[in-house]
Amino acid sequence: MRRWFRLRVRASRLATYSSFVAETLGGGLTAAAAVLSALAFLFALFLAPAGAPFSGLFALLFLTNVGYSAIALSGASAMVSDLRGSAQVFLSQPLSRTIYALAWLVALLASMIAVFSALLLSLAVIDPGLLGTLSLGTALAWLLDSALLSLLLLAAALLLRRTSVLVITWAAVEFGVSLLFFSEQLAQAVVVLRPLYGVLSRGGAVDTPVLAGSALLAAALLALLYWLARARLEV
Repeated sequence: MRRWFRLRVRASRLATYSSFVAETLGGGLTAAAAVLSALAFLFALFLAPAGAPFSGLFALLFLTNVGYSAIALSGASAMVSDLRGSAQVFLSQPLSRTIYALAWLVALLASMIAVFSALLLSLAVIDPGLLGTLSLGTALAWLLDSALLSLLLLAAALLLRRTSVLVITWAAVEFGVSLLFFSEQLAQAVVVLRPLYGVLSRGGAVDTPVLAGSALLAAALLALLYWLARARLEV
């Protein structure tokens, strides 16, 4: 009973602080998601008459993926600023180190789901048949790709606490890793970190082992984030 009560208290604190983080990110995050959703809608509108060929779907997925990565970078940068500012005020209260870190992750993942949902809604509104062009494997690859970037950036924010280094980390993953897909050998080594690019480079073919590897990597990054929160955040 006591354990259940503690879990409820922690869940309540996580929900409360996640809401605070969302408010901290506030208008900028909402505006970015709205602009990205509008662009996705317009792009999908042009695809509809052509029946959304795969090359067009690739462009739409790429647009929303890169757009969300900018949102993730913005969120992680805000966390760095918070760690250099008012974070200690919250950490001196009942809010734990891990709840603090997880709240930022929850806020980013909620934004990720919102962006992806807006993409699906755009396709459904324009032509419900367009949803059939987006396979479950491709959808999972998009979500895993974005979640991995969010986890990596937040872990880097906790470890490095430098916005400039955070930008370099983001650029390396967003552009540096993507360039490696031009080499078949290198692509096999990095595809787990960028599962969406792996799916798209194979013409939509879903590699289930790669998705499973990406999920395991996400779990490992989550464990790293948890450890960093306990080891690097002062009370």
